[in-house]
Amino acid sequence: MGNQKLSTLCNESKFLIVDDFENFRSSLRLMLSSFGANSIETASNAERALELCKFDSFDVILCDLNLGAGKNGQQVLEELRIKKRLKRTHLFAMVTADTSKEAVLGTREFQPDAYIAKPVTRSALEERLLQLLSQQVHLKPINKEIDLENYAKAISLCQQEIDKGSRYRSWCLQTMADLYRKIGDSSSAQKIYTEVLSKRPIDWAKIGLGKTLYDSNQYEEAKNVFSSAAEQSPFLVEAFEGISDSCLKLGQKSDAQSALTQAVSISPRMVKRQTKLAQLCVENNDLASASEAFRHAVSFGQNTAHEIIL
Repeated sequence: MGNQKLSTLCNESKFLIVDDFENFRSSLRLMLSSFGANSIETASNAERALELCKFDSFDVILCDLNLGAGKNGQQVLEELRIKKRLKRTHLFAMVTADTSKEAVLGTREFQPDAYIAKPVTRSALEERLLQLLSQQVHLKPINKEIDLENYAKAISLCQQEIDKGSRYRSWCLQTMADLYRKIGDSSSAQKIYTEVLSKRPIDWAKIGLGKTLYDSNQYEEAKNVFSSAAEQSPFLVEAFEGISDSCLKLGQKSDAQSALTQAVSISPRMVKRQTKLAQLCVENNDLASASEAFRHAVSFGQNTAHEIIL
């Protein structure tokens, strides 16, 4: 007997499967159908997936990272984010056998909702989908208000969730703090980050605190917080980029370049960051490094939403 809750959730959701192997698309479609899904589209490449997303809206996108020739799954996610075709109320799960550091860290920056490792078993997919769809439905009122840019209402709904002891308390705290920063209320955001960090040294809270200090022109303090985050989590790209931005404000261009170089070495496929590094290298008269960064920006910009710009 199938999971009745998952059956209901799947029945109410529209799915898109993106994978270049027909057998895998068919297998995943059969699994989803067995869970109760009856609205399932498939795409064999990135171009078809993006075309479908242009004219339709999907509750759940299950996308392979390596899609053969053309764009990959990371570039699909990036373009959907940039063109605002992926709402907060939607789910994007990266389905991949590539668990390399570069692949995971590069894709992570565009915030997929989940990674699902290949080979995908029925039981593993059932458990993961139940978790993802349950959270999606529970938090949909908040995410809907964020999509509508009703940030004050979204903050209020987050606080209500926290007050009633929600299992999604951490998500609500992080979302609230991000929204406070978005509306320019750095002090309220900083209060949340500080409270969270008083209990545990969580990465998102450290990065958030560093950003609020930076927003408040406290560049030395921001640099110290970002440095602490980088020391705690050596692969935290945002920490090194925060160090670089803070150093620039402090007039420490050489240190800024070093930190940004470290960020790029961790996650090299972010085109805007490569371009930013190249420009900084030019300012520091490091033309060899600038040339290398520009070449990477052009190379990684192929098949992305940045390609026309470069």
